Amino acid sequence: MFFCYLYFRYLYATGEQEGLNNTAYFHPRYIEGGLVSDDVEFVINHIRNVISFHKDKQWFMAPHIGGSFSYTCSKHWILVVLQHHPIYNTWMGYLFD
Repeated sequence: MFFCYLYFRYLYATGEQEGLNNTAYFHPRYIEGGLVSDDVEFVINHIRNVISFHKDKQWFMAPHIGGSFSYTCSKHWILVVLQHHPIYNTWMGYLFD
C-alpha cells in the first residue's frame, strides 16, 4: 500500500509541476478482490465511470487488493497502470507487483 501511495504522489506532483494533470485514480476499495468476486457489475461500472469522467487523462492508476494467497498474508497489493493514448484512442496496461 505504501508503495502505491508514493507512486501516486510522485505522478501527481510531477503532473502538477509540468501543468499536465494527466493522472486519474480508481478507488482501491471499489476494485478489490472480494468485491470483484461478489459484485463484478459494480466494479465494471466504477471503472467505466472513472474513465468516462476523466476522458482527458492519459494515466489511470488502479491499486488492486488481491485475495488471499497464504496463511501469513491475507491480502496482496498490486498496481495496475493503464495508459490511454488520446490521439490514437489506444490503451496499454502495466502491472507492478
